[in-house]
Amino acid sequence: MKKEKRVWILCILGVLFFILFIVVIVCFLFKRDQKQEITHELQFKDVQEVNYGSYDLSTFVADVVCDTDCFYHNEKITYSIEEITELGLQKLKVQVEYLGINYEKEFEINVVDKEAPVITLSMSETTIAQGEEFDPNSFIESVKDNYDDLTLANVKIENKVNSNELGDYGVIYSLKDSSDNLTSASLMVHVVAEEEMPSSTETQENQNSQVPSSSGSHSSSSGSSSSNTSSLQQDLNRVTLSPLKTRYEELDNQIGAIVSSTTNSSMSNYNKLRALYDYVKQRLSYSVSIINLNERFALQDKYGYYNYDAHYILNAQYALQYNTGVCDNYAALFMLLARRVGFEAYVINGQYTNTQGDIMGHAWVMISAGGKYYIFDPQIEDNYGYDYFGLNPDTTNSYYYNLNGSISNFHNFTEDPTLIRSYTLTLNISGAITTSKFFETDTYSFDHNSAYIGEQIAMELVFSRSQEYSIKVTSGDTVILEEDFNGAHKVINYTFEKAGDDDLVITVENYKMRVEYHLTVNVKQKPTTTE
Repeated sequence: MKKEKRVWILCILGVLFFILFIVVIVCFLFKRDQKQEITHELQFKDVQEVNYGSYDLSTFVADVVCDTDCFYHNEKITYSIEEITELGLQKLKVQVEYLGINYEKEFEINVVDKEAPVITLSMSETTIAQGEEFDPNSFIESVKDNYDDLTLANVKIENKVNSNELGDYGVIYSLKDSSDNLTSASLMVHVVAEEEMPSSTETQENQNSQVPSSSGSHSSSSGSSSSNTSSLQQDLNRVTLSPLKTRYEELDNQIGAIVSSTTNSSMSNYNKLRALYDYVKQRLSYSVSIINLNERFALQDKYGYYNYDAHYILNAQYALQYNTGVCDNYAALFMLLARRVGFEAYVINGQYTNTQGDIMGHAWVMISAGGKYYIFDPQIEDNYGYDYFGLNPDTTNSYYYNLNGSISNFHNFTEDPTLIRSYTLTLNISGAITTSKFFETDTYSFDHNSAYIGEQIAMELVFSRSQEYSIKVTSGDTVILEEDFNGAHKVINYTFEKAGDDDLVITVENYKMRVEYHLTVNVKQKPTTTE
């Protein structure tokens, strides 16, 4: 009995081992099939341009995730990418090993440098005694760039510090690489009387507060404490960006090119805005300009802008065209750049009190972030050297304005319904006059039955203002007139040549409207008169 029992136990164990063996084989085959299936999904991307030093395997292979290592469908993969050492058109080979299978592709790509250099200052704010010698170079801690070998000698310094006069002064440090990527940093210098100098302990604490490195940024104290600067950075970096174009294609292309060359995707919101602000200061110089009202009207007619939108679009266009302007031009250009990145920015009109206490009319930009609006004034900073990037309205009393009133003037480049103009068509036939006013997308028909063969009519188009149109007049398949017209008054003469119904179609069209007039005339033989 014991022997038979032992045999049964051995049989059962054998069956269990056999089943386990089958399960292991099936799992192995299933796993292998899965890997083989996944293997065939690895695909290279169509890459034509990369930023120098800012690429990894995920740049070239779809669905790859890279951190310290690279993974594809949760499987770690090995790879090699040829090193890129030059800008311009380059050939680059990428090799990948995934689940024992080797992949290889050679790319011909354009290598560009869109990353701005970095300036690190030892501090963002300092205090010196009246008459003390001031050396702006001593505050530069380091400079670096991802491609160029830049040194401290490459830094341009705009130093407006007069240590013999009490007051606050700004020092602007700017650095540009060989690809025209520009960055800057600022230092606020307080010149005080000897007896007002802070204690040595306070001075040491201030010097120990180092300005963090940031690409494309302009480190600043915003004319206030470092805690306020930190609050500004946090508020700007939390903004959800919603880029906005003007619909004016020529200007949008210029604004887009500036944003692309001045910022990059790796920069924080704060650093992007800082770089654009510094760009405006670097590009523009102060000079009086005058807006041509006819140009503004033309923009309103063509794009349907509200008055305020058209006004500041032109101000920005003038700034880019002439590289000069007044506060309106500085503010308009910075507003469009900030909006293109995605900030809620507005030009504000009000009054500004300078350091001498003089009150003047002025325009600047305010941007919504963190539930409040910060002040940005590139023109005042460019001309006077103070730091006006992101002032907290609660801590300055230099500006007087109606915020809601200024904001309500803007309509974010939408169409103004009041600008749907009325136009008039006047038809003179045998002394009779038929008149109609029409709006866009309408069609009008007129009947007139008193025309004769050989009789001429004058079709008079009267517009509310000189504008660009295309005008076409047809009779059946015959084109009587087809031309581009820019004016307020047009007369079209036409002679009836044969009897019967003559159906004339007059089409007036521009970018936003197309209107047709259908004129049906029963043409008859003029009766002969008998004495």
